[in-house]
Amino acid sequence: GSVFRFPPDVKIDPVWQRSGAIVERGEEEQHREGSPLLYDLTELQRHANRVFGISAHHTLDAAQSLYEKKLLTYPRTNSRYVPADVAATLPAVAGALERHYEALVPGTCAGALPARFVNDSKVTDHHAILPTTRRADGCELTDNEGRIYDLVCRRLLSCWLREYISAVTTVLTWTAATAGKDLWVSKGTVVVQEGWKVLEPAV
Repeated sequence: GSVFRFPPDVKIDPVWQRSGAIVERGEEEQHREGSPLLYDLTELQRHANRVFGISAHHTLDAAQSLYEKKLLTYPRTNSRYVPADVAATLPAVAGALERHYEALVPGTCAGALPARFVNDSKVTDHHAILPTTRRADGCELTDNEGRIYDLVCRRLLSCWLREYISAVTTVLTWTAATAGKDLWVSKGTVVVQEGWKVLEPAV
């Protein structure tokens, strides 16, 4: 843990000096994280590099090829939102994709796309990168194309999933080893609800 040191003039009760360690207090705080926005090109490039080590150039090449194969929408976009008319078509797209990810997200893609992903005013020439209704079965994809396609599919499906919730426990402990002058802070995190992160590829 990290250490908070008291000033030298602070008087320390002798009981702390005779004890091994005393827990001052413990606190638990929940953190909630909603699923991320859809991909624009920059976010897709960053994520592909972080997860797979694919360069920005090779990510664009793969996304462009998937666009030409009619598996993804236009990739050269700087928007992470979709307009309302496109949003209305996405439950059907997600429903088709869900069959390939059903072990992870059974029955989660029902209903309209949540409103926070829909914003006509933040879409200029092109909306966020999306999978199309065309099935990838039978398409010959390179390794990079397969990885990029999988990322985009997972990102869309995650829009319907619940929040990721973690509980962070903080324990403050006095130690006799330093004559009670140091307060040690120990933290531990427990996943309460996996939520959308069930679809996150392992980094």
